[in-house]
Amino acid sequence: MNSREEKIFKSFEEQIEGLKRKNLKFRNEGFALNTLKRVNYYSLINAYKENFLDPNYKKISPDDSDEMYKENTFFENLF
Repeated sequence: MNSREEKIFKSFEEQIEGLKRKNLKFRNEGFALNTLKRVNYYSLINAYKENFLDPNYKKISPDDSDEMYKENTFFENLF
């Protein structure tokens, strides 16, 4: 049995909304959308996010995100 949690495919728009819920900002959502269409989400986001995550963030409820970006972190900072 595989212990890894299976990820459900999300549309590019859903990926952007998920990043917004984690406090990531966007200067140009069209740019972000086109970038996510060309660059694998996990290669882009997971490769660089550690530098931009809020180390003081604490998840309060089960519905909260497991991680949160620092204030004023933009998608363009990751790219």
